[in-house]
Amino acid sequence: MTNQPWNSGQPQGQPGWQQSQPQSPGPPQPGWQQHPVQPQGFSGPGGQPPQGGSKLPLVIGAIILVAAIVAVAAFFLTRPGDEPTASGTPTTSATASSPDESTGPTDEPNGGDIREFTFDDAPQDVNGWKAQPVLEGMKGTYYLKDGVASGGSEAQIGVSAFSTSLELAASEFTDPHESSDGRVICGESELTGKACYVDTADFGVLSASTADGDVVTLEDIQAIADAIASAHP
Repeated sequence: MTNQPWNSGQPQGQPGWQQSQPQSPGPPQPGWQQHPVQPQGFSGPGGQPPQGGSKLPLVIGAIILVAAIVAVAAFFLTRPGDEPTASGTPTTSATASSPDESTGPTDEPNGGDIREFTFDDAPQDVNGWKAQPVLEGMKGTYYLKDGVASGGSEAQIGVSAFSTSLELAASEFTDPHESSDGRVICGESELTGKACYVDTADFGVLSASTADGDVVTLEDIQAIADAIASAHP
């Protein structure tokens, strides 16, 4: 019996196991689809880089601008003040000067550049009325006259500064008598009794008056006031 080659039913010349040939890809199949691989990192719409990446230069610029503003403000705040000009307010050292001890202003109520009226400034003898020094701590002076007494004591005519103007002081008189130059005004009032007021440049307005009107005449007071006005124009 003739031996026949074994035929497996496959075409001759082919190996026993036929390797499948790769099939060409066909049209996309419905169902799960593989999306193209995106580059790593976040992406914006349409595959564009995220918008946040473009804000970094703006942030840096804003920081630089703020730093510049702060530097300018610090410069003006720490800048030393301008030197005073000639027309500016004078300094304390230029305006504050010590008053002259002999002729400078005092605390007299008359105001202005005046000084205190003392025994040394008073006419020493006026028709027998003699000036007297006052006790320490008192101001002004007073006059006594030998033989003129009231109530068992010597009558006095006192002279002191008066804290008002000549016109206002004389307004209390019911029947004022004024000197020819207008610097001395005398009269009587219920408040002061017999009195005279003298306007002087050195002492302001001075008052010459008495509490002993029963023995001291208005003419006595006026004589002293006229003497003071003549001695201190």
